[in-house]
Amino acid sequence: MALVLDAASFAADRHRQQRRKDVDASPYINHPLALARILALEAGVSDPQVIAAALLHDTIEDTETSLEELETRFGALVARIVAEVTDDKSKPKAERKRLQVEKAATKSSEAKLVKLADKISNLRDIVASPPADWPQQRKAEYFEWARDVVSGLRGVSPQLEVAFDTIHAQGTALFELPQAPGSEVSTRTPSNSNKGHTFIVEDGAVVADYYHFGADVDYEFAVQIRFGPDAQERLAELLVLAQPVSPDALAEALRDRFGTYYATRDFADENGISYEARRDMWP
Repeated sequence: MALVLDAASFAADRHRQQRRKDVDASPYINHPLALARILALEAGVSDPQVIAAALLHDTIEDTETSLEELETRFGALVARIVAEVTDDKSKPKAERKRLQVEKAATKSSEAKLVKLADKISNLRDIVASPPADWPQQRKAEYFEWARDVVSGLRGVSPQLEVAFDTIHAQGTALFELPQAPGSEVSTRTPSNSNKGHTFIVEDGAVVADYYHFGADVDYEFAVQIRFGPDAQERLAELLVLAQPVSPDALAEALRDRFGTYYATRDFADENGISYEARRDMWP
């Protein structure tokens, strides 16, 4: 009990300035606490070292905490579990995501328990209160990637597998996007490459969002084009929509009409529509 309480106190202190990505920007410590609860109450895990590692699982990756510090304070086993579930932030994000899938099956049983609880917690959070800036397609892509990771974690806890499969099914149904005839809504390859696009409404503007990450490219990118009021009016006219049309209705019409950001960009360029484009890349 003392080990678990010390780990909770340590994690709360290290994460005190951090927030989750949900709409409410809830305190980050809620996430490690959720892992501990899932392991103890849903999976029946009673090993205090596993619970402590769950509470500490993001301290090395996301705070100024070293492996040596954890080992000195919490012991070699707790530190080893945390190290096993920690991504190497020196690698590009796409590479880190690929490695999570590839190395999941090689983890210790203790690390698999923590990782399973982590994925369950993340998926539940996305269903209950997703990041405000995540389009529907990105949520769906995250659920598919989480499924690929968990495929290598199975065999350590039937209870956690049921919990994961349940929330994964809920999210898959909730975030599945309709595919317009003749359009490609997303492309996925065995290399865990992911592409996605959708149309959302943000601050009254219709936004076409496109992103790509994966092992088949050596970079990640996200692109957005924003259509302001004048551009929205022109789009509605070209799509033969009755005006005035709300941004939400226009976004829905665009989802039905186009399959990709690039098609929308070309359409806008060809018809002389002025829009703002943003592009972010990570080498």
